[in-house]
Amino acid sequence: MKQNKIDYYKAEIKKKVENRIDKGATTLFCLSGLFILAAIIGFFKLQDNPQVLAFVIPYLILGIIFLLLGEYSKKKPLMCFVSGLCLYIIAELYDISERPQASPLGIITIFIIIVFLVLGIKSAVEIEKIKKENNIS
Repeated sequence: MKQNKIDYYKAEIKKKVENRIDKGATTLFCLSGLFILAAIIGFFKLQDNPQVLAFVIPYLILGIIFLLLGEYSKKKPLMCFVSGLCLYIIAELYDISERPQASPLGIITIFIIIVFLVLGIKSAVEIEKIKKENNIS
């Protein structure tokens, strides 16, 4: 009876942990979609411009990287969320340096995405703590 309670408790904790990881991974998957969508829109907007690939390829690469981070976050959530946050900040800083006239909506969007990534990191830290406390792998 006591073992059943322990197993039930561990199963509940594991389900809670997986739920938090899925929420953080969703942020990374959404970022992937946004970068790929920006690449597609940029391609059709700039298709007559000879520099179109200089815009499209980096956005596609970022989209693929965020897709891989989202998928791998199920195994190593903290590493993936920190990497995603750093990569996103670097990409946005580069983008802002290229075109300094950012719109207020763009700045708000950047801020919201950074908040979601920080919340993912916070959840990943809590997950690591819960795993250590309950000997869950």
